[in-house]
Formats: sequence, C-alpha cells, structure tokens
Amino acid sequence: PVVASDHSAMPEVLGDAALLAPVHDTQAMARALRNVVEDRVVADTLREKGLARSAKFSWAKFAEQNLALYRDVLQQ
Repeated sequence: PVVASDHSAMPEVLGDAALLAPVHDTQAMARALRNVVEDRVVADTLREKGLARSAKFSWAKFAEQNLALYRDVLQQ
C-alpha cells in the first residue's frame, strides 16, 4: 500500500491506488499511515489497486511515447 503527499505529479501517477495527504500536513500523513497499518481492508485494497496501476506503466511504453514526441517535435 502507498501513502504519499498530494504534491507534484503524485495524484496523477498514483490515481486511486494510494492515500494522499497534503504535503505540509504531518497530522494528515500520520492518519493516512495509521489507517494503512491498522485497517487490513484498506491496506489490501490499496495493494491490489497499486499492482493494477503499476501494470499500466512500463519502460517500453515510456520510451515509445517519448520517441513519438521527439519525432513530432522534429517534424515541426
């Protein structure tokens, strides 16, 4: 299970596969961490969603998309 800040690209990358807390709110981060540790259903759900979410990302897909972007920019 993942607990992260809601800063930068974290919400976009993690989607609903993580508990997010405001970046400077230590109490909210502590509550989220406690929630994962104490609630097995939350932990199991986040773990399953995290594995499904991570399957959407790969180095090959990243390379293909970047190559397409570079080709597009060079053609302009």
